[in-house]
Amino acid sequence: MKTTSVTDIPRESQNDQADQFGIETFENGLIRFIENTETPITIALQGEWGSGKTSLMNSLNYQLCSQDNSDFQSVWLNTWEHSLMKDAESTLFAILAALVREVSVIAHVDSSQMQKISKSLWNVMSKASRVATKTIGNKLVDGAGDFMDEMMAGQENQSGIGTLKNDLQEIINNHVANSTYRGFIFFIDDLDRIDPPVAVNLLELLKNIFNLKNCIFILAIDYDVVVKGLEPKFGPKTDANEREFRSFFDKIIQVPFSMPVASYGIDDFLKESLVKINYYEPSQLEDFPDRIDVLVEIAKHSVGTNPRSLKRLVNSLSLIACINIAKRATDVTDLESSNNNHRGDDLSLFVNFALVSLQISYPPVYGILAAHPDFPNWNNKTAHKLNLKPLSNEVVEKIEQLDEFDETWEQVLYQFCQRDSYLQKKALSISQILNRVKTIIQDSTGNEESVGKVIQSVIKLSSVTSVETDVEQPPVEVHHSSFLKHLRQRIFDYYDTKPELKGNYKIHGKRVQTTARILFTIDGHQTIDMRSHIRDNQLELMIFAWEHVGLNEYRSLEEFAEQMGKTQLLEDIYSNYSSIKTDTHLTDAAIDADMGIANNHRTMGLYIYSTHKNQSQFSDPLILQEIAEGILKLQKVAKKMQQLNYHLNNEFKNKF
Repeated sequence: MKTTSVTDIPRESQNDQADQFGIETFENGLIRFIENTETPITIALQGEWGSGKTSLMNSLNYQLCSQDNSDFQSVWLNTWEHSLMKDAESTLFAILAALVREVSVIAHVDSSQMQKISKSLWNVMSKASRVATKTIGNKLVDGAGDFMDEMMAGQENQSGIGTLKNDLQEIINNHVANSTYRGFIFFIDDLDRIDPPVAVNLLELLKNIFNLKNCIFILAIDYDVVVKGLEPKFGPKTDANEREFRSFFDKIIQVPFSMPVASYGIDDFLKESLVKINYYEPSQLEDFPDRIDVLVEIAKHSVGTNPRSLKRLVNSLSLIACINIAKRATDVTDLESSNNNHRGDDLSLFVNFALVSLQISYPPVYGILAAHPDFPNWNNKTAHKLNLKPLSNEVVEKIEQLDEFDETWEQVLYQFCQRDSYLQKKALSISQILNRVKTIIQDSTGNEESVGKVIQSVIKLSSVTSVETDVEQPPVEVHHSSFLKHLRQRIFDYYDTKPELKGNYKIHGKRVQTTARILFTIDGHQTIDMRSHIRDNQLELMIFAWEHVGLNEYRSLEEFAEQMGKTQLLEDIYSNYSSIKTDTHLTDAAIDADMGIANNHRTMGLYIYSTHKNQSQFSDPLILQEIAEGILKLQKVAKKMQQLNYHLNNEFKNKF
């Protein structure tokens, strides 16, 4: 049956929902292990959110606890549901109370047993409440494990937990002895959806219950959640303290099972889902098996094999298809006809699939494609517009050895990815996606220049599923004088934190109209000027220094420096100037060694730029620091220009 979406509800085996990701082998192995294990034992299903942990637990529950001849009875605890609208302490004991209640109901305990275990549970809760009162506001939330440490401290509290555990054990033993069941399997789900410190406190609480005989505990949790929950206690995880984090986990979990996401086969899922939502006709995929292979390749390089991410991709594609239908339909009567003819050509479907995959996984990359769709023609000018930090020669030489980064546009992509730690790790995958898109468009159209046009035409629809706000920005407006004065003061605030600069910088000039000046008094006097401009609806800050550098007696400065034996000093200036753009995101312009003649001297100008969307971005501490440090680097180059002028003039006087 055709539909417009695939649900994100976990798979339920009892409803005959097929295994679409090829996990059956792993599932059967886990079932075999559980069927033959000794008890008590605790198993952790580890995996990122959306990796299929709940679906696997549903299947285990069905196979192990819901058959006519099942050896186990199940208790299912959704920790997230018990945490809703509750504080941390209430969450812990709502879950513990639910566990006790479920066991009591299944075991059909009589009223005397119910009163006994209820009293034990109440004792644990009341004692814990007294501890919480002492530690309110810090340890329960801020220090994972601290609350449980205090609660378990002392014989009285230990006996409270111990009594509850003994009462549970008695109920379970009696039930097993008087039934055909071997015991209980406790499924504890959604631990990774509650606050990590609370999840850790819950594990601390339940570890005293986990060693109940005739019981198996299966937890859906990610080790990273445990790490986050323990950071208030152990600090951020490092190589030095990683053992402490691992020891905590190992003391609670006997069998870790990592969800085999990397081994998921997504071919069948994509094929069935794309046909189900009417994105492709069955024949389009069955008659061209290479087509699904390419789609799988794109998906693996973007959303990966995480089931939830794949479902989000499919649903986004379906929404775009529905919008396409609505655009083509002129009235209700031809809506069905439009529904059957909405797809467009195979090329558009593929490009749309790739763009939505990028949009979901790498929104910043999708953003620059929307602004600059002709990516094979990205060049240094594009990099300048994006305010990208240039690559060092060493990095360029290294990445040029890779097929994915040996072209200019690929190196611009690499530069862009360096701005984000996640994109840095994924730069290779992003390049592979774009290269595949480029090849297929060019092969399909027979035109190497068609990539930008195809991307531009397809991307208009995919933008509706973007999670980022894409509102056209009004023209940038700025009062340049106020902006420059405020920026200079913020730069001075930064310099105030550097003792070595104390007394070596000050305001130069009384008024700021178009230029704000900073005078450095470090081995002489060097002036750095700042001006601001609106360029391409962005605010551009120009920082520059200029100096007299030699008499106007030769055709070029290089010739004059060579004649006076100061070529090395001139080359040092060029080298130091180039290093500013290498070490920062600041861009530069070509050195103007002959920008003008003043008092029969040449004047050399050095310029660096910082460009951002608006004035407020210049208040970002990192951007301010980069500008301030860039000015210091430029000051050092200006000092060398003064030295060059001094030496050139002296040598000229001595020789002539």
